[in-house]
Amino acid sequence: MVDYPYPTSFIEPMPAWPIDVACQNLRIAVYNHDKDPYVNLYGIAAAGTVFYNYEGQLDCLDTSTE
Repeated sequence: MVDYPYPTSFIEPMPAWPIDVACQNLRIAVYNHDKDPYVNLYGIAAAGTVFYNYEGQLDCLDTSTE
């Protein structure tokens, strides 16, 4: 629905081609956590940040902190 070739912010701030960005984030997270038993959760969280916290404004969605 919002996979546009340019950044948008009418629903949430998102980059151009957000589906591609989400897939790239997922691949990177899975690669970085490949030995962790929760590797799939890291991938889902990384992909979800494209829609829910792309600009990094929400601390509650930051999975890199304890």
